[in-house]
Amino acid sequence: MKNTFMLLLLALAAVSLSSCASGRISAVRDVKPQSSVKMILADGSVKEGVIFKGDKEQLFFVNAATHKTDTVMYDAVKSMEYLNRYLDFNGYEMPKAEIKSHKGLKKTLLYGGGGLILGAAAGAGTAIALFAPKEDGDTGNSDAAIGAIAAFGTIGAVVFGWLGSNADFDDAVFKTRKARYLVEKKEMDKKKKELERLKKSRK
Repeated sequence: MKNTFMLLLLALAAVSLSSCASGRISAVRDVKPQSSVKMILADGSVKEGVIFKGDKEQLFFVNAATHKTDTVMYDAVKSMEYLNRYLDFNGYEMPKAEIKSHKGLKKTLLYGGGGLILGAAAGAGTAIALFAPKEDGDTGNSDAAIGAIAAFGTIGAVVFGWLGSNADFDDAVFKTRKARYLVEKKEMDKKKKELERLKKSRK
């Protein structure tokens, strides 16, 4: 029981450390589209923005300073890391409260439930190996076996639930960007129609 409790503590510590880990991107060419990033260039300058896509030689992104589409050559990027804040398609910051308003629990529950099942299965295997009767007349240790199953199930639920929560948050970031874009598009369409109406009225 003591060993399984320690495993639980280690799993929780691993989750905590992972959430605080460095956002440094090891391979610039592998950065995911729509990532909010900071780029340190070879000349010492810094650019921040939202990555759109890349070709063989350069990255296309929305510059957070100008709010316009920009490019940077791969060879010019000394290092890149994820920002600790999130930008919309125009490079403006999106408050976490706004993002969380779009966040669901679908993947949190799905991953957590799957982790619980996998963890419990691993715990059952451990319980059989360590605490099942070894010889005739040996009753085993049922309390320790139950504890192992519960502990491993909890570990699985916590770790996979955390992964699911992160996935739900990533989905919420995209939904927030899309919602902002649709509002902006609606305003632009409205202005366009108004301009067309004015042109017709002057004829």
